Amino acid sequence: MTIHVISNSVARTIHTAAFQNLQNLRQLNLSLNHFGGELPTWLFELPHLKILDLSNNLFEGSIPTSSSLKPFALEILDLSHNHLSGELPTAGTTD
Repeated sequence: MTIHVISNSVARTIHTAAFQNLQNLRQLNLSLNHFGGELPTWLFELPHLKILDLSNNLFEGSIPTSSSLKPFALEILDLSHNHLSGELPTAGTTD
């Protein structure tokens, strides 16, 4: 399953209920919008998500790298042009 919501000027936070139950989601592209706030940790816990593009938004804060994160399948992660800090998560990351 793939979801693309690109360049729609959506200005809000990403609500958990909108995507969390999409366990078979493989690609999620929310680039070129006005999503803001902190990155939702649950995005990194979708078990089959391979491509996540959140570029060109207004996300801020740190990138989730907690050892409490479940193993994730991400192969492509684009967080460019946001206001984020910290290290990028890697498979097997532990704190």
